[in-house]
Amino acid sequence: MKRFFKFLFMVVFIFFTTACFSFTQGQSKQPSTKKKHSEAAKEKRRKEKEVIKYENESRKKHLDIQTRQTRKRMKRNMKNTTVAKNNKKEIFIKRWFSRKN
Repeated sequence: MKRFFKFLFMVVFIFFTTACFSFTQGQSKQPSTKKKHSEAAKEKRRKEKEVIKYENESRKKHLDIQTRQTRKRMKRNMKNTTVAKNNKKEIFIKRWFSRKN
């Protein structure tokens, strides 16, 4: 019986020491995950900038191809659409549930 308790004590002791060791190992890896997240965020911002830059370049190329009258017409239409877009009311659900100060 004494031998059984000694064996049980050793098993429990080994189990807890390995669990504590693995727990401390997991904590040391945490800063590297923060670094990975920041690197991923930086990469995402860089890709978004590239997409915006590509869109602007392609829009400029498209304008350069057009004739002078077409460019004027496009400019007029763009102004009209921005005015119409800015003068719209908010969606009714937003108006119903927004806080009024």
